[in-house]
Amino acid sequence: MSEKLRSYRNTALIAVTSVINVVFSIIKNKVLALFIGPAGLGRFGMLSDTINFTGSIAQLGVANSGVQAIASVQSQGQEEVRRVYQSLLHFFSWVTLIVIGVVFFTAPYISGYLVGTTDLVWPLRIAILAIIFRIRSSIQGALITALQRINMLARANIYNGALVAAASIAMALLLGEDAVPYLVIIIPLVSWAISYYQVRLIMKEYPSVKGRIPYKQLQPILMIGLATLYSSMFETVVALISKVLIVRTFSETYLGYYQVSISITLSYISFITTSISNDYYPRLVLKLEEGIDAVNDFVNEQIGISMHLIMPILIFMLSFSELMIRILFSEKFMPANGIIGYSIIGTFLTVVSWPVAYTFLARRATRTYMITEFSGNASHLLLILGALYLRTFEWLGAAYFLHYVFYLTLISFFFLGKYGGRYTRQNIITFFSNVVILSLVVAAKHFLPVIISTAVSVVLIAAVLYMGRKEYRILFNSVTRKR
Repeated sequence: MSEKLRSYRNTALIAVTSVINVVFSIIKNKVLALFIGPAGLGRFGMLSDTINFTGSIAQLGVANSGVQAIASVQSQGQEEVRRVYQSLLHFFSWVTLIVIGVVFFTAPYISGYLVGTTDLVWPLRIAILAIIFRIRSSIQGALITALQRINMLARANIYNGALVAAASIAMALLLGEDAVPYLVIIIPLVSWAISYYQVRLIMKEYPSVKGRIPYKQLQPILMIGLATLYSSMFETVVALISKVLIVRTFSETYLGYYQVSISITLSYISFITTSISNDYYPRLVLKLEEGIDAVNDFVNEQIGISMHLIMPILIFMLSFSELMIRILFSEKFMPANGIIGYSIIGTFLTVVSWPVAYTFLARRATRTYMITEFSGNASHLLLILGALYLRTFEWLGAAYFLHYVFYLTLISFFFLGKYGGRYTRQNIITFFSNVVILSLVVAAKHFLPVIISTAVSVVLIAAVLYMGRKEYRILFNSVTRKR
């Protein structure tokens, strides 16, 4: 199977599992809302956020650095793969114990900060067990991803969604609101159990080895992890500051509009970003051994795939955004429609940017990665501050779009100038054609009657499908396994 055929097939596989998981999630959330009530859901969200934040710090970005570390040593033999994996497990076992100990003894202070009482002390002390399973499953997932066992990852996603939904529903029915801390544990516990079983199957193919890699070899792995941790933490901080300021400038209602406008696209294109991190990234690491030309070809191939897969979806969502808001949310969220156009174009730039940004991680270019991520997030915050200063809600969408314009320009500067990258002529033409098409859809919605703008959108979707007919034929062949 060719590289492109493989990429399309794996992306399609991930898309199917994502749809199935959405269904399980809808069922689970509905039952939880009925049986643990608003207060229980609020406590669940608070405990989950606390544990996820703490767990993210404890992981030190191993979900990304582990993939890079394991993928990069595959050419050295199965023994080295197992040695790196065992070293990561050993190091993070100690990290886990330290973090759990700190949270256990500081639980009264954390509870006091969160709710002003000690009500969360023991729920928090119970829920911290989730950190064990979260870190172990991240390392096991990194191994599976690095070895490119996409079928395993797809099956794990389906099993995970079904088992988490079933266990959560059973727990809520049995314990009611008291189930909250155990619900926090269930999600990483199920993920760990599935990945543990899959890793045991994989390790039957690998010889047993003794010893671990030296600290000097582990250090650059940890540095990559810290860079990705730094990026995600800074992004979280920017998002938190932005939300606080939106509430203060407008209201909590407008914060809801903003979240809907941004998430309505990101939630439904997650199959592409998941495919980039789970399938494209480990294969990119291996491409480094083949030289700069092979890397450039692979990056451009992924950019082309991402654009062809995402454009029909984005045009449809942009054209019928009002209908989607009514179906997925309610009429009350209709003001979010004012910035959805900006967020959709920003989302298009997202799927173009990611394949390039991952080249820095693959090369262990920690400094470049941290510079680009800091600059991108800082530009977003500054643009949001500008929109809030002018008290224009719709310009928050423009801030989201413009910060990705800046980010894509910045990473392209490093990619083309420092690392010998290049963009193919075909991708450049396709990129600007797609930007024009999305802009035409936005203009049609603003200046033309509904019937005419809908007709324009249908024509543009047909045009996109026709221009990418060769790519969609490859996608069809990949799914049906034709050669």
